[in-house]
Amino acid sequence: MKLISKKKKRLFFLLTSLLILQCFMISGKADYCEAAASPYSKIATPKTSTYRYIFKTYSTSSTKVGKLYKGSGATILKTGTTWLKVKSGSVTGYIKKANVASGTKLETYAKKNNFPKKLTVNVNSLIVRAKASKTASIVTGISKGETYKMISETTKWAKISTEDGTGYVSKEYVTCSYALTDAVKITAASSSSSSTSKSSSSAYSKVALCTADSLRVRKSGSTSAQIVGYMNPKTSATILSKGSSWTKIQSGTVIGYIKNNYYVTGSKVPTYASKAGVTEKVTLKTALNVRSAASTSSKKIGGASKGSSYTLKKEFTNWVSIAYGSKTGYLKKSYVTIAYDFETAVPVSQSSSSSDTSSGSGSATGSNIVNYALQFKGNPYVYGGTSLTNGCDCSGFTQAIYSHFGYTISRVSRDQANNGTSVSLSSLQKGDLIFYANTSGTINHVAIYIGNSQVIHASNEKVGIIVSTYTYRTPVKAVRIIK
Repeated sequence: MKLISKKKKRLFFLLTSLLILQCFMISGKADYCEAAASPYSKIATPKTSTYRYIFKTYSTSSTKVGKLYKGSGATILKTGTTWLKVKSGSVTGYIKKANVASGTKLETYAKKNNFPKKLTVNVNSLIVRAKASKTASIVTGISKGETYKMISETTKWAKISTEDGTGYVSKEYVTCSYALTDAVKITAASSSSSSTSKSSSSAYSKVALCTADSLRVRKSGSTSAQIVGYMNPKTSATILSKGSSWTKIQSGTVIGYIKNNYYVTGSKVPTYASKAGVTEKVTLKTALNVRSAASTSSKKIGGASKGSSYTLKKEFTNWVSIAYGSKTGYLKKSYVTIAYDFETAVPVSQSSSSSDTSSGSGSATGSNIVNYALQFKGNPYVYGGTSLTNGCDCSGFTQAIYSHFGYTISRVSRDQANNGTSVSLSSLQKGDLIFYANTSGTINHVAIYIGNSQVIHASNEKVGIIVSTYTYRTPVKAVRIIK
């Protein structure tokens, strides 16, 4: 019996030694056997049902520079004994360490409180399916860099909502994370009594502020309906009527329908407006002198008429400073109103929605088109935009490129598909336009063929203007504009 006991001890010792040795053999370092670090080790979220303040310095008596709401996140820049230096959106400051969770504690807290999650596409093109199965019917395709809110998830699949409908994507090709929002910056304007009405739900009860990176306004409540306008996160609209899935709105000259899950209204508007960087404007109730400082005894630098508006720079107790030409001017606050300067939807003009073929006395070769287009690689994508430098969408990009060479083509992709001359995908030449469609067969994207099986296109707001293989999505048509 003693002999057996000794053998057991030797066997236990050998097995333990082998396990320790294996840890070293994996990398040469024993600590590689430890659990992987949390992806949230440098992220902090407040432990609260409302919000926690971010201070200018590590003292609660210092200026409050931001509010970190429940569900928000901040990057940890520096860790102290009691305080953390953090950055969230445009807010940088200090928050009490005891008031936040990070690392695995953040993950536990987020899960317990059902924080919303998002996913980011990691591959050039990913199929969205009607069910959580690789054999299910296709809803649409999404592109690399695009981010979507997760509705639900299983071990292998995530359910998301796209403009073409709700569907499932394989988690094998995406990165999933908690959709933590940015802190809200505190300015003199947001802490003063005059801004109280801006934060009330009644002030924005009929306002719809777009929360999507890009949003189409449609002629009726259907994803297959004609596009009549475009909205971005700085665009607001007046709510005319609301249904179970779609809301009828008016924004500027655009009247149409947007999906209910792509906007906020009421008391949520100021928070989202601040996050989106919407500027505030000052409108005069009466004619006023514009002064060089916040004092009636200061020098008069000009005048402002009743009803005129200016960009707000800063709000004080009794004064506001404004952008007055190239100068900073001051107005008495009791004689002005302050409101967010929202953008209005960009309309799709009648001319741009026609199906006429391209026109104009253009003159260029395919190589000319390609070389010019490649100059703008890396520039931003702006939904509804047509600026090659400040931002454009897919069809705005192609339209602007061809306009440079004297060609006039339609404004939206599905109409550009009727311009020029149709060509086979097997006989593509540089400068040809290649089109892509959703599952209903409606063309919703366009790119320029640059040769070597590649295209350049304004993809989305995450990646901007990029070069991809022309089969990153399944092309459905190609046309040649150059004659």
